[in-house]
Amino acid sequence: MGNVFDQFDAPAAGPAANPFDQFDPPAGKTMGDNGAGWGGVDSFSDGVLQGLGDELKAAAAATKESFSGGLPWSNAYDQALDMYRGARNQYRTDHPVAATAAELGGGLATGLAATPFMPAPAAGLLGRIGQGAATGGAAGALYGFNDGEGGAVDRTKNALISGGIGFGTGVALPAMVAGGARAISPGASRLTPEETRLAQVAADNGIALTPGQQTGSKVLRTVESVFSGLPLTSSKQAQIVGNQQTAFNRAILARAGIDADNAAPDVLAAGKGALGQQFNDLAARNNVALDNPLLDALSTVQQNAQKALEPDQQPIIARYIDGILDQGDQMDGPLYQATRSALSRRAASSNNPELANNLRDIRGALDDAAARSISPEDADAWNTARQQYGNLKTVMAAMNGPHADSGNIPPTQLRQAVARSVGTDAYATGGGDLNDLARVGSAFLRDKSTVNGNVERTTIAHLLTGGLAAGGMEGGGPIAAALAASAGLALPKLLQLAYYSKPGQAFLTNQLTSDLTRSSPLAAALAGVNGPTAARIAGY
Repeated sequence: MGNVFDQFDAPAAGPAANPFDQFDPPAGKTMGDNGAGWGGVDSFSDGVLQGLGDELKAAAAATKESFSGGLPWSNAYDQALDMYRGARNQYRTDHPVAATAAELGGGLATGLAATPFMPAPAAGLLGRIGQGAATGGAAGALYGFNDGEGGAVDRTKNALISGGIGFGTGVALPAMVAGGARAISPGASRLTPEETRLAQVAADNGIALTPGQQTGSKVLRTVESVFSGLPLTSSKQAQIVGNQQTAFNRAILARAGIDADNAAPDVLAAGKGALGQQFNDLAARNNVALDNPLLDALSTVQQNAQKALEPDQQPIIARYIDGILDQGDQMDGPLYQATRSALSRRAASSNNPELANNLRDIRGALDDAAARSISPEDADAWNTARQQYGNLKTVMAAMNGPHADSGNIPPTQLRQAVARSVGTDAYATGGGDLNDLARVGSAFLRDKSTVNGNVERTTIAHLLTGGLAAGGMEGGGPIAAALAASAGLALPKLLQLAYYSKPGQAFLTNQLTSDLTRSSPLAAALAGVNGPTAARIAGY
């Protein structure tokens, strides 16, 4: 029986054996050529092993041969290494593109597998380029040494060359990725996670944010500010701002049960009347049980009043509580409504904050008892009406400020009103049905544009108008100046149409690659392909 390691021996005479003969199918078989397929697998494994594929395969073959009693291990290793390298080099010659792609794929797989062990990508592009240069140089040197042929001196020379190229590719690849990312996502989001959440709240409530608002980009916000000040673009920009305010108004009023575009006095009065009638209708068919929780709450109010109020004011609280307790086991709905209204009026007219608070506490205890007493058929309608009425009271408080005469709900005044209605601690932790919308208004609808006359605004205004008016006036005569001025007016309008078109907004707000460039898997992938990339460039 022949020695299994004879495959590594060159023929005694005649042409040198083709190292790819091992991949040929047996005679008479109709199989396709497996050489290219196995060559691709070998190239991929070489990339995975960072250029050590030939050495490891040769070592395995030599070990097998030495155990079988054939050649000594070192002789077997040298012959196997020559054979595998011959096959590798032949494949690279015959299929250069496929060989390079397979090695890069193997390097990519190794890099991704090493992701948990990679340092976090640097925050800025320069930092990522520095990391890329360091890892690229190291990966190129390692791959060049492993992939080289000859002794340590030759391999070291190859490592130095590949390491230098790896350093260069380590600089170039992050920059290329960042450039490609910028081409796809021109305005990387500057929004905080909370602002990103609020942008989604705005979208869910029909408030269409501009590209500058959606991304937080100072440049885009300044562009929008410039649009608001140029002759042919200002009306469109004002319309966009107006549409946002209208959508904001509608979203808030909808939570108060009102279908309207603004919060003008007649709108709020009609909404209050409708809710009042709804409460009257519900109360008319439901009595309020004077249960133990209500009695306990009223007892607590009376104790607080005795501690906080002057002796001449304590009887006021006592009279309201006694009037409730005199009803026995339950209070009919109309009387509940009348008592509740009387408590509200007295609290609103009181100059004593402690007295007003105690009166509101009685009203709140009655409301809670009414909610517990409502019939199952009316429970949902009652709870909805209570929530809507509370929201309406908050809106009415916001419209009492100095900036509400237009009927638009001022974002800042709404935020303040919500904070007062639920308490500052509750507002800070997200309490209140209008909390999110108040935050949307504060985050996006307030004027955050760059102030007029600053450098950024002036520069962008010059770019948007193309500087045509100024350029046309320099030695071109009155006709050229007139044409340049007309072009300077028309160009911003064309740019605004493109900016707010659906494709334009999709492009400006696209964030597909904004986080990709700062991801650890991407950094690991670039490090993984740097080695084979540098070695292939050095080979070419």
